[in-house]
Amino acid sequence: MKNFIKSFLILIFIITANCGFKIVDRSQLDQIKILEIEKSGDKKINFLIRNKINNILRTENSDNRLNINLKTQKTKSVKEKNSKNQITKYNIKIDTVVNLNFIDKNLIKTYTIIKEGHYEIAENHNTTINNLKKLEKNLSDQISQDIIDKIVRIVNEF
Repeated sequence: MKNFIKSFLILIFIITANCGFKIVDRSQLDQIKILEIEKSGDKKINFLIRNKINNILRTENSDNRLNINLKTQKTKSVKEKNSKNQITKYNIKIDTVVNLNFIDKNLIKTYTIIKEGHYEIAENHNTTINNLKKLEKNLSDQISQDIIDKIVRIVNEF
């Protein structure tokens, strides 16, 4: 019985020790050169995403050349109304279709990122506009971070 328990524990240890976990190497970002970022859809969101990506991935001398194509759509809808039927909150949904074309590796990856958020209507119109701008900036930062993370995962695969 003791041998069975020992064998069972050794078998469990071997199975769980080889889980396939791989550390993500973010230094691979230095080996990527973005040739072009093509944009269509919402211009402001695309501008914010492009700037964030270019700030992080701005290597000039690299073997891994990359083209990025962004198709962004922003949808604004009513989230909440008060008892007087006045709108108090809007919901913003940003759908981004990202097409990554690794030219040197002859690899094309396409995926969709969807982010949502809401902002409140304030007494002052300027405050409402600032709430909208902050939300758009936060959502575009999240999208650009997701794109960068995806690029890192793809580069670590090859």
